[in-house]
Amino acid sequence: MPTATLHAVSPAADIWAELRRPLQLPAPTPGATCRVAKAHSPTAALGPVLGSGPTYPAGLGLAATLELNGAPAVAGYRYVKVLWVID
Repeated sequence: MPTATLHAVSPAADIWAELRRPLQLPAPTPGATCRVAKAHSPTAALGPVLGSGPTYPAGLGLAATLELNGAPAVAGYRYVKVLWVID
């Protein structure tokens, strides 16, 4: 009969605490153009994706545009889902 080995997790070991860090987003200067990722296909199995990988947002098309038309709005924010793929 197969058996399983259980390992106790220390209450002090909080993996989420280790992953927390401030979000740092680039801030363009007024009048500067925004950086735009070009769509490309890293493999034949994937359609156009954005970025250098290995994780890519997908389904945004060759124009790399996230359409907000028709997206639900709550308290002034629009919510959309983005498909992410890993190569």
